[in-house]
Amino acid sequence: MNKTICNIIEYVLRSELVLSSGEEITLQPGVLWKPVQSISKPVYQSETSQSGLENALNKQTVSVQVKYDKTNSLIAKPLLPVILKMHSDSGIFYVGSYDLPVRLTLTSNKITATLTFKTASPV
Repeated sequence: MNKTICNIIEYVLRSELVLSSGEEITLQPGVLWKPVQSISKPVYQSETSQSGLENALNKQTVSVQVKYDKTNSLIAKPLLPVILKMHSDSGIFYVGSYDLPVRLTLTSNKITATLTFKTASPV
């Protein structure tokens, strides 16, 4: 399992993309990456699992804690598919793509919320 502590996490909705291929993401004109206002460092985890010779999957998970705010679009509409832009000490990388966006799971105590983004892609 690969684990990285990130400094900044940003997101866009899949509908705001023009193109997504590999490490290249092109946004629609006028669209900017939106920051996730975290109260803890985002944690990225990646694990490759294989259930057979041809079924290897790279499972990626990002967890971050935020203040609970119903006006936060990620909290208000958690089912929207998103793509994440992760900033770490070793550089910038993306989680999710147009074809395989990340899905959000939300847990909250009405003071803070833990956002868990997950995606899986063939290796």
